[in-house]
Amino acid sequence: MAVIVFCAMTALYLEASWPTYRQVLGTWGVRAWPWPFLDTDTVLSAARCLREGADVYAFNPCDPEARTYGYSPLWMVLAWFPVTIGWIPWVGLAFFALFVFALWLLPAGRNRDAVILIIIGLLSSATILAVERGNNDLVNFALVAGMAALMGRSQAARLAGYAMGLLAGLLKFYPMLVMLNALRERPGRFFAITAVSIVVTLLAAAVTWHDLVRTWMIVPQGSPIYEMFGAPNFGKGLVVLFHLPPPVGSILRGVMTLAALAIGIRYGLRPATGAAMTQLSVRERDFLLIGALMTIGCFMSAQNISYRTINLLLVLPSLTALRIVDAPRALRAMALVAIGLLWAELLFHWIQAFAAIAGGTLGTVLEFGVGWLGREIAWWWMVTLMIACATALIRPLGMVDFALGLRRQPASTRA
Repeated sequence: MAVIVFCAMTALYLEASWPTYRQVLGTWGVRAWPWPFLDTDTVLSAARCLREGADVYAFNPCDPEARTYGYSPLWMVLAWFPVTIGWIPWVGLAFFALFVFALWLLPAGRNRDAVILIIIGLLSSATILAVERGNNDLVNFALVAGMAALMGRSQAARLAGYAMGLLAGLLKFYPMLVMLNALRERPGRFFAITAVSIVVTLLAAAVTWHDLVRTWMIVPQGSPIYEMFGAPNFGKGLVVLFHLPPPVGSILRGVMTLAALAIGIRYGLRPATGAAMTQLSVRERDFLLIGALMTIGCFMSAQNISYRTINLLLVLPSLTALRIVDAPRALRAMALVAIGLLWAELLFHWIQAFAAIAGGTLGTVLEFGVGWLGREIAWWWMVTLMIACATALIRPLGMVDFALGLRRQPASTRA
């Protein structure tokens, strides 16, 4: 299905006029650029200019939008190769191919309704935007999906999975949270994986430290009202809408983050939540845990453009399964909310259209009270329940039991 839609988009771009292409993508809630794979060229243009001696972390003259390079310095190994503009469509297609392969790894829907919901999620505005831009989050998606698929296999396969998760973390930082999956291992193997991961991360940081620090200093920030999601959005949005002092936004972010962690962990430790997780298959649990950690890391770390919502596709099959097992009502509702968030940009555009028609106070209430505030509430609700799911799935893992067992044993027994 993803391949068919992509082929249709390609044919439309090649054969139709630019206004038609833009209009069709606009019906998905996607703002199209005059050329595809814009974000693919973010990386490739930086590699081209870096080869020519430009400081792409300060200014990237090779980028068509003059954007400074703000991704992991590890992507700049591409500067070792003779990168040209002609690479853009081929690298963009390679990113898409990895994404499609990763979709094949997702757990299958349990029934017809589940399959329909998964397809609706796959065809969402977030997916179309990620593919049209050719963003490197497609690569991270493929890496962590591969990791999830390997977690239920042999020890050697799991080691390969941890390597994929570590690489995803080194390439985009927030996926590093998926390394919590190593808690499933026995103590000796867990400590070995942790030690190797720390050494590799420190080595990568040491080699790229100068550029790494600069990357952190230029993390892009956007409007908290439009096209972005993340923990900073709610507080920043209130600051913008009500002209509050900027520190209010930071305080609200901290308070809401602590509240989400406290509520999510407590909900995840409830027996009913744990019992619901046991009714999922091993593959569904593995994808739910890794997808939840990706979503939490993405949301909590910074503002994000809406294409990163594709991380919800990792958990969508598992969430559709929770709809048909004996699970708390909130967990059963997660699949529908996830689909709403995947389509959030289009829904927000519709609300804006109605607000423009209504005008006045009603229009303002529709756009910001229903559209913006509704989206923010949905995201915080979803992330809180993702924390609950991750807590329920991590609690039975081997290293957690080992740590709790050591804490409970008398000192003489441990000696």
